[in-house]
Amino acid sequence: MVGGLREFGHQGIEFLAGRQVGQRSVCEELETRLSTVLRVPVRLTVTGTLDDLPAGVGLGVYRIVQESIANATRHAQGAAITVALTLDTGTLNLSIENGPRTSDADLGGPGLGQGIPGMAERARTVGGSLSATPTAGGGFAVRAALPARPDGATA
Repeated sequence: MVGGLREFGHQGIEFLAGRQVGQRSVCEELETRLSTVLRVPVRLTVTGTLDDLPAGVGLGVYRIVQESIANATRHAQGAAITVALTLDTGTLNLSIENGPRTSDADLGGPGLGQGIPGMAERARTVGGSLSATPTAGGGFAVRAALPARPDGATA
């Protein structure tokens, strides 16, 4: 699992920070890398252009995605993971969802309990919000709304 998240690494953070051109090919490459390393289906979609995110937002998005994927692989082994970033009128909406566990493999134990509070703090630090809740289908969803323009400008 850790290797898969490291594979997401610099290219992932540059992409999420809006510094990559050709988002579709980057999405496909990241999907392939994560799916291969984590051995679960990962789907990454981006709607809108992630250029010019405020300082700290790109890093915050990356860390929230990274922690959400770590949680999914720890607590819902084998479940498919979807990551969606949608730019909507000055707000970057982020959704990371996983289905229910499909494997009994032990991939790291229960964790330390700091992941969700840490993600919420990252979102608040940049002026956003975060929720983390079970889904009706037995999975889990992390959703964040983060400012995509300085001082809340709408474009």
